[in-house]
Amino acid sequence: TPVSPKDSAPPGPTSSLNIPFELRLSASADSITLEGADGPQTIDPTRSPITGRIALDPANPTIALAIRWKSAPAPGEYRFAKLVLMPPGRETSTHIFDATGDIDDFIELPIP
Repeated sequence: TPVSPKDSAPPGPTSSLNIPFELRLSASADSITLEGADGPQTIDPTRSPITGRIALDPANPTIALAIRWKSAPAPGEYRFAKLVLMPPGRETSTHIFDATGDIDDFIELPIP
């Protein structure tokens, strides 16, 4: 049977999930940038606690994090950032970013 164009069209855009987060750092930061579906957001590194909301696209649930530390780590010292996501009605999710220097990394989240 022939397939009509409406049956083969890609699905429409999905709405973003706006998820509360908390970010904990192992040392003082000079700059913090967190990026989700709504683009990069610059976070005040002097804020404590570091909390907010991040938009995630269910079709591409990625989060990027960039941290420039206030002071360089000692040789062999790891610095870390703990990102806690608290989606309403779902389990809390935690991810640890770590590096021997500045952090510039991303994660792909499993969203059912």
